[in-house]
Amino acid sequence: MRVVRNTVIGVQGEIAEKSLLMTRGLTPLKGRLRCFVVDRMGDYLHDFDWGPYRPTNGASMIAMAVALQPSRLIIGGIDLFQHPEGSYPGDQRTVNAYTPAHTLDKELAFLFSHLDRFDGEIIIVGEVLERAWRNHQRADGTVKATVE
Repeated sequence: MRVVRNTVIGVQGEIAEKSLLMTRGLTPLKGRLRCFVVDRMGDYLHDFDWGPYRPTNGASMIAMAVALQPSRLIIGGIDLFQHPEGSYPGDQRTVNAYTPAHTLDKELAFLFSHLDRFDGEIIIVGEVLERAWRNHQRADGTVKATVE
């Protein structure tokens, strides 16, 4: 959040917003800060039975993107902590797993509940999420995604 310029940054809630403002809000040389807080945009994160868990940032951004209903949705960088090269290519120290606040089953159910409501074209870049989405579609009897 400190380096990125000329983009709109989305965060889940007030705590992340405060962190963003502390890291970017006081650095006018990096350009104008444009951001949104998903919690203030609607109930996209809370109209789901999370139990003790919560969505990852990636899942939150997909929910927000679906809510905007563009004609095409391109999703990349979501590997569900299952990429064979780990969390970050070349980094063997960072654990490639969900933190205790998240779970794969809830994450997938949340993502699919939003993607199922999307009317446009879905392009998924990355085989882990694309494979999970295709399996979900087969079980559901629909086919929407193309892989890049």
